[in-house]
Amino acid sequence: MDIAVQNTTNADPFVKQQLQQYYGIDESSLTAYFLDQSKALPLLQKQEAAAQFGAEAARRGLLTDRQRMEDYINQGFTQQQASQGFEQVAEELPNLQALANRWGVTFNQTEEEGSVFATNPQAVAKKKGLASQERALFGGSNAATPGGLQQNTGAGTQ
Repeated sequence: MDIAVQNTTNADPFVKQQLQQYYGIDESSLTAYFLDQSKALPLLQKQEAAAQFGAEAARRGLLTDRQRMEDYINQGFTQQQASQGFEQVAEELPNLQALANRWGVTFNQTEEEGSVFATNPQAVAKKKGLASQERALFGGSNAATPGGLQQNTGAGTQ
């Protein structure tokens, strides 16, 4: 019993929050899971993995959704991939949303996750399209070409 209570007490607060939010598992339920692991272990492992993924997103200020997190688990993503992926999402999303806004479209967190985790080919294409539009916007400028900002030295002028 002491080990179960200790495991519950020492659990990551972000994970506990996601377990509560996703599955309604409070600390007493979590302790009960630790006490009867033979029955609850497979279910708890999946739920904990989804909660871990959600915690990775929540740590970075991202919105979480139980079904999306479970889908990532079912697709075989690891905790490390989730951590790296959500870090990338958090870094890129504000800029992508600004680009999308500039071009009169939307680009949301779910699309960015689909692009980063390569689970949504349409989102990958949309993200690439936004980047291409942005490059094209600045690609025609003389200032961006070698010599486009040449300093006038007065040579050849009268």
